[in-house]
Amino acid sequence: MKYLPLLGALLLSAAPTVADDFVYLKCDVEMTRTYEFPFKDQVDVEENSLVEYYKVDTANSRMMMANTAEWAEANIVDGVVIQNFDIVEDGFTLKGYSSMQISPPGVVDMDTTTSNDEVSMRVVVKGSCQSSDASAFQKALENPKPSVFEQHSSDE
Repeated sequence: MKYLPLLGALLLSAAPTVADDFVYLKCDVEMTRTYEFPFKDQVDVEENSLVEYYKVDTANSRMMMANTAEWAEANIVDGVVIQNFDIVEDGFTLKGYSSMQISPPGVVDMDTTTSNDEVSMRVVVKGSCQSSDASAFQKALENPKPSVFEQHSSDE
Protein backbone atom coordinates (compact mmCIF):
# COMPACT_ATOMS: atom_id res chain seq x y z
CA MET A 1 0.00 0.00 0.00
CA LYS A 2 2.92 2.35 0.66
CA TYR A 3 3.86 2.08 -3.04
CA LEU A 4 0.50 3.40 -4.28
CA PRO A 5 1.49 7.14 -4.08
CA LEU A 6 4.77 6.34 -5.84
CA LEU A 7 2.94 4.49 -8.62
CA GLY A 8 0.58 7.46 -9.04
CA ALA A 9 3.50 9.88 -9.28
CA LEU A 10 5.18 7.72 -11.90
CA LEU A 11 2.03 7.49 -14.00
CA LEU A 12 1.48 11.26 -13.89
CA SER A 13 5.08 12.01 -14.75
CA ALA A 14 4.89 9.68 -17.77
CA ALA A 15 2.43 11.97 -19.57
CA PRO A 16 4.44 15.06 -20.59
CA THR A 17 1.61 16.55 -22.67
CA VAL A 18 -0.67 17.04 -19.67
CA ALA A 19 0.31 19.74 -17.20
CA ASP A 20 -2.12 21.61 -14.98
CA ASP A 21 -5.07 20.29 -17.00
CA PHE A 22 -3.51 21.42 -20.31
CA VAL A 23 -2.89 19.16 -23.29
CA TYR A 24 -0.44 20.41 -25.93
CA LEU A 25 -0.64 19.08 -29.47
CA LYS A 26 1.22 19.45 -32.73
CA CYS A 27 -1.02 18.53 -35.67
CA ASP A 28 0.13 17.86 -39.24
CA VAL A 29 -2.83 18.50 -41.52
CA GLU A 30 -3.83 18.60 -45.16
CA MET A 31 -6.25 21.42 -45.87
CA THR A 32 -8.43 22.05 -48.90
CA ARG A 33 -10.25 25.37 -49.27
CA THR A 34 -12.84 25.68 -52.01
CA TYR A 35 -14.19 29.12 -52.85
CA GLU A 36 -17.31 29.52 -54.93
CA PHE A 37 -18.21 32.92 -56.36
CA PRO A 38 -21.77 32.46 -57.66
CA PHE A 39 -21.96 35.85 -59.42
CA LYS A 40 -18.68 35.27 -61.26
CA ASP A 41 -19.29 31.62 -62.13
CA GLN A 42 -15.89 30.93 -60.58
CA VAL A 43 -14.49 28.22 -58.28
CA ASP A 44 -11.02 28.44 -56.72
CA VAL A 45 -9.39 25.54 -54.88
CA GLU A 46 -6.35 25.80 -52.61
CA GLU A 47 -4.56 22.85 -51.04
CA ASN A 48 -1.95 23.21 -48.30
CA SER A 49 -0.03 21.16 -45.79
CA LEU A 50 0.11 22.87 -42.42
CA VAL A 51 1.42 22.33 -38.92
CA GLU A 52 -0.94 23.60 -36.22
CA TYR A 53 -0.23 23.85 -32.48
CA TYR A 54 -3.04 23.58 -29.93
CA LYS A 55 -3.42 24.05 -26.20
CA VAL A 56 -6.46 22.29 -24.72
CA ASP A 57 -7.69 23.26 -21.28
CA THR A 58 -9.48 20.08 -20.19
CA ALA A 59 -10.59 21.52 -16.84
CA ASN A 60 -12.45 24.41 -18.46
CA SER A 61 -13.50 22.72 -21.73
CA ARG A 62 -11.77 25.12 -24.08
CA MET A 63 -8.95 25.16 -26.61
CA MET A 64 -6.61 27.63 -28.27
CA MET A 65 -4.83 27.43 -31.61
CA ALA A 66 -1.44 29.19 -31.54
CA ASN A 67 -2.19 31.05 -34.80
CA THR A 68 -5.37 32.66 -33.47
CA ALA A 69 -4.36 33.01 -29.78
CA GLU A 70 -8.00 33.00 -28.69
CA TRP A 71 -9.81 30.55 -26.44
CA ALA A 72 -12.78 28.72 -27.96
CA GLU A 73 -15.27 26.61 -26.07
CA ALA A 74 -14.85 22.89 -26.66
CA ASN A 75 -16.94 19.87 -25.91
CA ILE A 76 -14.56 17.14 -24.72
CA VAL A 77 -16.01 13.62 -24.79
CA ASP A 78 -13.94 10.46 -24.20
CA GLY A 79 -10.67 12.17 -25.11
CA VAL A 80 -12.05 13.86 -28.25
CA VAL A 81 -12.64 17.60 -28.70
CA ILE A 82 -15.87 18.03 -30.65
CA GLN A 83 -17.15 21.33 -32.01
CA ASN A 84 -20.28 21.88 -34.06
CA PHE A 85 -20.81 25.20 -35.81
CA ASP A 86 -24.10 26.80 -36.82
CA ILE A 87 -23.55 30.55 -36.53
CA VAL A 88 -24.97 33.55 -38.33
CA GLU A 89 -23.09 36.78 -37.67
CA ASP A 90 -22.43 40.00 -39.59
CA GLY A 91 -23.97 38.62 -42.79
CA PHE A 92 -21.95 35.39 -42.71
CA THR A 93 -23.19 31.88 -42.05
CA LEU A 94 -20.80 29.29 -40.62
CA LYS A 95 -21.82 25.63 -40.51
CA GLY A 96 -19.82 22.50 -39.91
CA TYR A 97 -17.93 20.45 -37.37
CA SER A 98 -14.49 19.62 -36.12
CA SER A 99 -13.15 16.75 -34.05
CA MET A 100 -9.70 16.17 -32.63
CA GLN A 101 -8.57 13.17 -30.67
CA ILE A 102 -6.50 14.48 -27.74
CA SER A 103 -6.16 11.52 -25.38
CA PRO A 104 -4.32 9.74 -26.80
CA PRO A 105 -3.43 12.20 -29.57
CA GLY A 106 -4.73 11.08 -32.93
CA VAL A 107 -6.94 12.08 -35.83
CA VAL A 108 -8.11 15.63 -36.52
CA ASP A 109 -11.05 16.13 -38.90
CA MET A 110 -12.85 19.36 -39.82
CA ASP A 111 -15.41 20.30 -42.46
CA THR A 112 -16.90 23.80 -42.38
CA THR A 113 -18.65 26.10 -44.82
CA THR A 114 -18.72 29.87 -44.47
CA SER A 115 -20.88 31.89 -46.81
CA ASN A 116 -22.51 35.22 -47.50
CA ASP A 117 -24.26 36.65 -50.56
CA GLU A 118 -21.03 36.93 -52.55
CA VAL A 119 -18.88 33.90 -51.72
CA SER A 120 -18.96 30.46 -50.18
CA MET A 121 -15.83 28.91 -48.69
CA ARG A 122 -15.59 25.27 -47.68
CA VAL A 123 -12.62 24.19 -45.57
CA VAL A 124 -11.83 20.49 -45.19
CA VAL A 125 -8.98 19.51 -42.87
CA LYS A 126 -7.66 15.99 -42.30
CA GLY A 127 -4.60 15.01 -40.34
CA SER A 128 -3.10 13.65 -37.19
CA CYS A 129 -1.86 15.07 -33.93
CA GLN A 130 0.96 14.10 -31.66
CA SER A 131 1.96 15.12 -28.16
CA SER A 132 3.78 18.41 -27.82
CA ASP A 133 4.68 20.67 -24.90
CA ALA A 134 4.16 24.17 -23.53
CA SER A 135 7.42 25.53 -24.96
CA ALA A 136 6.58 24.42 -28.53
CA PHE A 137 3.12 25.98 -28.21
CA GLN A 138 4.62 29.22 -26.84
CA LYS A 139 7.12 29.38 -29.71
CA ALA A 140 4.29 28.91 -32.25
CA LEU A 141 2.23 31.55 -30.42
CA GLU A 142 5.08 34.06 -30.67
CA ASN A 143 5.74 33.26 -34.35
CA PRO A 144 2.31 32.73 -35.94
CA LYS A 145 2.11 31.09 -39.37
CA PRO A 146 -0.90 31.07 -41.73
CA SER A 147 -3.64 28.81 -40.45
CA VAL A 148 -6.66 27.07 -41.93
CA PHE A 149 -8.65 30.18 -41.03
CA GLU A 150 -6.59 32.70 -43.03
CA GLN A 151 -8.37 34.67 -45.74
CA HIS A 152 -8.20 33.85 -49.44
CA SER A 153 -5.15 35.52 -51.01
CA SER A 154 -7.20 37.44 -53.62
CA ASP A 155 -9.31 38.99 -50.81
CA GLU A 156 -6.34 40.60 -49.05
